[in-house]
Amino acid sequence: MPENNDPICPCCMERHERRIIRERETGTWRGVSAVYEAEYFWCGLAESYYADERLLRRNYNAKIRAVLEKEKHLGHRLAITQKEEENVMSYDISLCDPVTHQTLEVDSPHFMTGGTYRLGGTTELWLNVTYNYGKLYYREDVFGEKGIRAIYGMTGAESIPLLEKAAAALGNEVSSDYWEATEGNAKKPLLQLIAMARMRPDGIWEGD
Repeated sequence: MPENNDPICPCCMERHERRIIRERETGTWRGVSAVYEAEYFWCGLAESYYADERLLRRNYNAKIRAVLEKEKHLGHRLAITQKEEENVMSYDISLCDPVTHQTLEVDSPHFMTGGTYRLGGTTELWLNVTYNYGKLYYREDVFGEKGIRAIYGMTGAESIPLLEKAAAALGNEVSSDYWEATEGNAKKPLLQLIAMARMRPDGIWEGD
């Protein structure tokens, strides 16, 4: 019988495939409430849902982005530190199982890192990319009007030509400051996404 390598579910304490569900929630940040979409793992055995560290971070960031967007629409601007903006304003991109929407994993940890990452590497095909690079990704010769979100919904195999074209359009000027939007800094995540897509060409890109 093949070994079950699925993680132990904290709800039922069994190993089983995780399925992601999405829920619209109302959250409050700095006294302002907003509606946002949260993601959780669903345990059918316990009929309960839970979130790991990555999903908790993604949901927290989604809540803050929703508050900031709401305030911007109302003509207000909340005070936010540069560090908060760097942590919150980012693309959270994962290569997922097309059925369960669970982030795909590889056998050994990789060390492809972005704005936030796990010390010691991770087996998840996931990358965090700062919004600072967005202005480059929206260039017509890179991704165009959809920016890097153009790969969302594509399989890894389908995304490779698009990512390669975008990377080729960017120069090689690199800054030691990850947050600085140089062309070389913006190119690096695209090369990392290409590597992930080659690892699991059957996966589907999801993000934000």
